Amino acid sequence: MVEAQATYIYLYEHDDYKGGFYRTSGNDSNLSNNCWSGSGCRGVNDNASSMKNQSSPASFYKDSGYRGPSYYAQANSSDKDLTNNGFDNNISSIYIW
Repeated sequence: MVEAQATYIYLYEHDDYKGGFYRTSGNDSNLSNNCWSGSGCRGVNDNASSMKNQSSPASFYKDSGYRGPSYYAQANSSDKDLTNNGFDNNISSIYIW
């Protein structure tokens, strides 16, 4: 029997998948209560600069509660510099479709 592997979305503190990371496998309507890994709790909200989506399609929203402008990421996609689409340091919620 083959076990299903968990799939995640990773946000990274810096471009090129560097710095601390935040991993989720579900929706998160408010990133303000999350911290970068190994950071002593530097906040994730409005501080992500790159992402890897190893999950289903997802939308990243500028505001909490899945509001405001959004950035759509296809399943199994990545973006090493969120500046290119106007979402560098601008993600406050994640909705996985």
